[in-house]
Amino acid sequence: MRDLTAFPRHVLGFTFQVSIQRKLWTTTQSSFKGTHRLNRISNTIIPRRLNFLVGSPVETNCGVHYFSFLEFFMSSEGSQKKDKRPFFAASFQLYKQLTNRATLLYPIWTLTASLLALFRPSLFNRISSQSISWALSVLMFSVGSTLSLKDFVPVLKSPLPVLLGFIGCYILMPFLSVFISRFCGFHYEYYAGMILLGCVSGGQASNLSTYIAKGDVALSVAMTTISTLASVFMLPTLSKLFLGTVIPISVVELSKSTAEVVLAPILLGMFLHSCFPKLMYVLEPALPLVGVVATMYCVVGALSKVQNLILNSAGVLFLPVMLLHFVGGIAGYYIPKCLGLNEKVCRTLSIETCFKSPALSYVLAIKHFSAFGVRMPSAVSILVLAPLAAFYSVILRFLSVKIEDN
Repeated sequence: MRDLTAFPRHVLGFTFQVSIQRKLWTTTQSSFKGTHRLNRISNTIIPRRLNFLVGSPVETNCGVHYFSFLEFFMSSEGSQKKDKRPFFAASFQLYKQLTNRATLLYPIWTLTASLLALFRPSLFNRISSQSISWALSVLMFSVGSTLSLKDFVPVLKSPLPVLLGFIGCYILMPFLSVFISRFCGFHYEYYAGMILLGCVSGGQASNLSTYIAKGDVALSVAMTTISTLASVFMLPTLSKLFLGTVIPISVVELSKSTAEVVLAPILLGMFLHSCFPKLMYVLEPALPLVGVVATMYCVVGALSKVQNLILNSAGVLFLPVMLLHFVGGIAGYYIPKCLGLNEKVCRTLSIETCFKSPALSYVLAIKHFSAFGVRMPSAVSILVLAPLAAFYSVILRFLSVKIEDN
């Protein structure tokens, strides 16, 4: 290609147009030493737009000269700033699709992590209990980063489903865990672990299970968030009520730990979501996947440390833990059904009731209970909850298809 400086100056340059709300102005630079013209073209209302048209000279083998033009443009309509650049828009769309599909495989990732922790525990020897607590905080942060105050507006408009979910989480499940523990005749360590599991807040993966089951995802997010925030007060109170005569519990220390692990990361995420919306808009598609990775870290860290005890206590704890989640899910579905709530709300309440946060109960068991057996029900719940919830969600999804066809 010939040297660009050999071309006439009037062929090298660029043009751009700026259109504003009421007036369209065109500025043209015809050469590097050329003159500038600013002309008012119209007084019509058109969308705001910024165009760049760049021309570069090209010489063929036959000696023919022509110009290759490349146009870049950005525009916005109304108050919505939409990036119209094809490459960046397509890349961001691909990024959202990949992270969404990876997140939907959450049950598979969790089951794989559980099997690795059970049969190859040596791979995770370096994972400490403190790092599990940090991973749980990252999970809570990923939840809070997708929330804003306006997400709680539907709760004020329709409080009954949220109230039923709160009752299911902090009344039904704790009493159900007490009943199952006493019926099975657990000693004080397993009993305390079951009570702790029944008193913790709902699990964050319930939102994904609700989506798979064709429930009300917005309601699920609101219920999970409210139960998580309320755990700072409800968990110490219920633990003192049910375990105070069995194992000494410091309500203040338990509240402090819950606030550090749960409340602070969620509030930090909400703060960033409100103060840096553009940054969070870019990060938001990946945040659920970050939560999945943090959950997997908690899974392998918890199970690898109690692998021998889990395999040895399979006949003792597996059935009671599964029964706790299963009966909670059934009760969470039929109680709202009897109250006349619609199908989507019933499914959401069912999943929110049966879904607990075993990673949180495991971390709290490590921090506040010296007895090793207290963490065992939580570890078993980590192992069985993800496959059970995934299976339950898929069944509800197929039932939804049949109902819609009929």
